[in-house]
Amino acid sequence: MNEYFWFGNIAISLDQKLGKVNTRTNISNDLDFKIVNDFRNNICAIGVGSNTIMVDDPSLNVKEHLLDGKKVLSQPTVIIFDRRGVVTLDKEIFKKNNNRTIIWVNNTNVGHELPKNIHLVKGVDLIDIKNKVENKLSDIGVYGAIMIEGGASFIHSCLSEGVLQYLRIFSNDKIIGQNGVQFRFNHLTNYKLIYDNKLDNGMEYIYKLNSK
Repeated sequence: MNEYFWFGNIAISLDQKLGKVNTRTNISNDLDFKIVNDFRNNICAIGVGSNTIMVDDPSLNVKEHLLDGKKVLSQPTVIIFDRRGVVTLDKEIFKKNNNRTIIWVNNTNVGHELPKNIHLVKGVDLIDIKNKVENKLSDIGVYGAIMIEGGASFIHSCLSEGVLQYLRIFSNDKIIGQNGVQFRFNHLTNYKLIYDNKLDNGMEYIYKLNSK
């Protein structure tokens, strides 16, 4: 039995954009923020691509004020998928999480000793990287669900390779326009829509990977 469950979570605009090009863009509404925050509180790890770190500069923390009285169970392990080695150590994820486990997929020579909470993983093939990340999580005693939140190119790669067992999409009524990063629905060829639900001014959709 696989001890890891990979799923994706994204937000898109009404014109199917994941955000503005190289600009931090908020698409989620309050209900979606709460749902995603609850996911973060119940997973073992959260994964993002290098562009998300460099453009959005997120902390990826569980926020207690969005839990409706529930407690923060733990802050999930962070996985940074940065095969080109473009992420820099001055980002919030490194500055605010000195004791939080971070798995950094980076194929370049970092050139200096990293803090003990940061674990390097190397690899090019996505399936190989997935296996190495799971092995590293197992080595440090972390098991459970892994949520991938972006960015666009990494989500598309994960869908194409069938890494994600499910994808949740929140679609808002905002229009991004021409200066936006398009979500490419053709990458969902091997996925089936199994659920949809209205969330205030938006909709959520859940797609499941077809069985082989």
